[in-house]
Amino acid sequence: MSFLTKKETAMISAVNASNSMLLDQRKELIENIKYNARLRSDGYRRPVKIFLSVLSNLKNNAIAADLLK
Repeated sequence: MSFLTKKETAMISAVNASNSMLLDQRKELIENIKYNARLRSDGYRRPVKIFLSVLSNLKNNAIAADLLK
């Protein structure tokens, strides 16, 4: 998927590699990461695009922090 950044791709790989989560939990996290990426990459005017980029980055950082626990 071309709209995913390297960080998002790495997070998806980490979720897939995690053995401590159920399959449904993994799918849900991956869908959240993809949703945040799609939100960031959709074509909006520049101020909106910057805000959505920051928002998706914060959400993905929260998911990554949960993975590292």
